[in-house]
Amino acid sequence: MSRTLCAKPPPFSNLVALSILLVMPVGSNVSVLVREDLAFALAVILLGLLMMITRRNAVTQIVGFMSLENGLVLAATGAKGMPLVVEFSTAFSILIAFIVFGIFIFRIRERFDTVDVSALDQFRGERGDRV
Repeated sequence: MSRTLCAKPPPFSNLVALSILLVMPVGSNVSVLVREDLAFALAVILLGLLMMITRRNAVTQIVGFMSLENGLVLAATGAKGMPLVVEFSTAFSILIAFIVFGIFIFRIRERFDTVDVSALDQFRGERGDRV
């Protein structure tokens, strides 16, 4: 009696196959490595979009957004002007990180009326007599 582990392939494997099928005819006059890199970059972008669309948790949506951005940087490595794209991507990642940190600090201050660590330790039940 033979059993298959997965009767239906997961949806992300379909996205990877779609990205390979889309890139192969487009890059017919370039080397095989460039086509594979572009197919991989498109797969990362599509998987990031899938994660952003299907997940309800904000943290997993941020992970999907960052993977989408990494796919764009990966696709830009084969194009001219790559350093400018990487600089913009890095600056945008830092901007998103500061926005997320700002929201966390705002929410902590709104909830506990302070962002002082010694005051926040009291909410955890710890005392300030640690060394």
